[in-house]
Amino acid sequence: MEKLLLIAVIFAASIFTPALSAEEKKAGEEVIMPKKVSTDSNYDGKVDRTEVYDTTGNIKKTELDRNADGKTDEWVTYDKGRPAKTERDTNGDGLPDVWIEY
Repeated sequence: MEKLLLIAVIFAASIFTPALSAEEKKAGEEVIMPKKVSTDSNYDGKVDRTEVYDTTGNIKKTELDRNADGKTDEWVTYDKGRPAKTERDTNGDGLPDVWIEY
């Protein structure tokens, strides 16, 4: 399932990230980047992954529902597009009880 989710994220990123040449960027053309992408990877009708991006297209944070109960139970924050910190709720109270820093 994680492989399928990774493939879905890569696919979504390839759709929403325009491939512009340096000349096109310099010409002042407006580049539209997604602010937020939500995914229902297990097709149960509930969002289980939300990604938030900054104005330059770098990912800022990801919220995940890893146990498919409809509630966010993992939060990942990024620094310059790389994971910086992960917080997990393992007991279902909505609050993180595991913290990982990279």
